[in-house]
Amino acid sequence: MVQSSGIAHGVADRRRERIASRTTAAARSHSRPLLGTGLADSSCRPQYADSRRPPVQFQSPHVPFSSELAGYARVSFAPGAPFLQCVLDLTERIYHDFEFLPGSTGVGTPVLDILHSRQGVCQDFAHLQIGCLRSMGFAARYVSGYVATYPPPGQSRLTGADASHAWVSVCAPEFGWVDFDPTNGLMPSDAHITVA
Repeated sequence: MVQSSGIAHGVADRRRERIASRTTAAARSHSRPLLGTGLADSSCRPQYADSRRPPVQFQSPHVPFSSELAGYARVSFAPGAPFLQCVLDLTERIYHDFEFLPGSTGVGTPVLDILHSRQGVCQDFAHLQIGCLRSMGFAARYVSGYVATYPPPGQSRLTGADASHAWVSVCAPEFGWVDFDPTNGLMPSDAHITVA
């Protein structure tokens, strides 16, 4: 157990170092690392611009390709804009356009139902953003974990205060997988703890 835990920490440490190195390089020339780094070149643009099936190889039964999802996402992808800035814009739009409403959906609620009802919870907003990105031809995946909460100074954290959470990771050619949290309208920080 200790050995495998040590291996996991070593892999995580190397990944953090690699990301920190890339982020530091981006920060030298840009005030917002990753977001203004010229990722608008043709390698990052969608491979299609209409309702044809995108070039992603595998659909998820829960997150199908959809021209409706692509249409919602397309607003965020202005021609020539940096790719990650476009993804952040989509993240922020979902945050503003949809209501977080516990109990409004279930595990099997279809993504298009979320798009139409404009309400759901973190898993719904993650699936929605994944569907939007994949329908535009971009690689995106579901991330499950926790958001650490911080108690007021001098008080201890409540037992069970940190709830499970879901967010999205999108593949950016120059940076690898980059996370976005549509439920909170932001790019995750160290407070987002990935489990799967």
